[in-house]
Amino acid sequence: QIHYKKHIILASVPSRAMEKPSEEIVRLLINKLEAASQLPKRGRAYKNTHQVFNSDHKVTSWKFNEWDYGKSNLTLPSNARGLFITEDEQNPEVVVRGYDKFFNIDEVSTTRWDWIESNTMGPYEVTVKENGCIIFISGLKDGTIVVCSKHSTGLREGADKNHALAGENFLRKQLEASGQTLNQLALELYRMNATAVAEYCDDSFEEHILEYTKEKAGLYLHGINFNQPDFQTMPMSEVHRFATEYNFKKIDFFTK
Repeated sequence: QIHYKKHIILASVPSRAMEKPSEEIVRLLINKLEAASQLPKRGRAYKNTHQVFNSDHKVTSWKFNEWDYGKSNLTLPSNARGLFITEDEQNPEVVVRGYDKFFNIDEVSTTRWDWIESNTMGPYEVTVKENGCIIFISGLKDGTIVVCSKHSTGLREGADKNHALAGENFLRKQLEASGQTLNQLALELYRMNATAVAEYCDDSFEEHILEYTKEKAGLYLHGINFNQPDFQTMPMSEVHRFATEYNFKKIDFFTK
């Protein structure tokens, strides 16, 4: 699968952060999403509000129908698969930002080899995709951790499995094993204005094609995205450094 990343090259770990988008930029995004939610069909946005685990905070998730992504004749307010904005009328913030929708070779015009050769430039990072469920991890100003599945967080009625809750429970154990807390990680991610994107692979919770048992089970950190309307992500060298710092499992990658 091809996924174009706009890297922010950072000189050192202490500076690995990006300024938060202005209130005006966030409100413009929200206005576009709200307008899209009123569409009858093509390009319609879907909005859900969730209570953050063990918190009074609420966040709103936004998503689109899968078949609307990548259409050359349709412009969406956001191509993010995983977008959460705080429910704060005074100062709304993008708190979780997933990857933009990506596609197989030749699935859309921008993943044809001739387009890639003409419109992109190396070096390219090639990463292994672990086989689990995606988990987004971010933080709020007061140190509240925000752990989400692709489009949901918080307690859910009628669901046989809660991926976000399972991810947060494993994250807590992972940090405790290295003498850290959810609060520490949340504050660091808030300072960075970033979302840690991990694949939760654990057969004791949910089996996939590849086997993840005992020491193989865990949260594999495969990206750190900045909480911006447009997609911007950190290079894998920084992702690995962050994984070491907070006891995540690492994915393999190489550079061409």
